[in-house]
Amino acid sequence: MKISPKQAIDLEIKLNKTIYSKEWINLGNMLYKWRIDPTYYQIDHPLFFNITKEQMEWITKNIIVDKEEYQCYQLSETYNII
Repeated sequence: MKISPKQAIDLEIKLNKTIYSKEWINLGNMLYKWRIDPTYYQIDHPLFFNITKEQMEWITKNIIVDKEEYQCYQLSETYNII
């Protein structure tokens, strides 16, 4: 799933108000870092981040709509191989 800086900061704020805020601290930290648009500013963090299925479901339910042209960050669901 690709997301924009606007979507990232909106998700980070919503995440901070949930029961997951401490458990998903790494996701929250990355969303906060992604508030900056890499097309205008030099950034020192990756443009992609791996998340769990549960996190992907939460994001899908809570993400706002933004133009595809602004979506420069990538969230990828990790799969457990048994």
